[in-house]
Amino acid sequence: MSGDIEVRLLNYPLDLFLRAQEHADDLLREFVLISRSSDVDPARMRTPARLVALVDELTTTYEGMSELPRADRDAAIERGELRVDLVYVFPLQALEPVRHLGRALDEADDFCREGQYLLTLETPPDLVAFRHWFVGEFERQAAGQAPLPWPH
Repeated sequence: MSGDIEVRLLNYPLDLFLRAQEHADDLLREFVLISRSSDVDPARMRTPARLVALVDELTTTYEGMSELPRADRDAAIERGELRVDLVYVFPLQALEPVRHLGRALDEADDFCREGQYLLTLETPPDLVAFRHWFVGEFERQAAGQAPLPWPH
């Protein structure tokens, strides 16, 4: 896969984004601590370590593709808007890491449900729906389908 693709996220819900970001930050902070701990069963550390490594990889490799949409999103938040349309231009080879991140976050929810090691609870259902829509829009539009706005 080569070349860039434009992904339009229509009716992007800023309130859900803020809550999802806060939840992900809390989860990653705990996962970083867990992945550095010697008190955790090494077999159980695979999920936290993989998610931390994946987020690091995506941040380092594809940071530039989110600068403009991040600025548009942040400006809409500053204006007090509830929704905004965002446009991402990203290389097609970034699609698999985006998919992988979605799967890793679903796996992290399984880890949270087990109730060991973490204070952070699993992702609430509305934020899971938001995450699946977000990742799904990258997949759909990479396959040539038209964008679907956030439905709620």
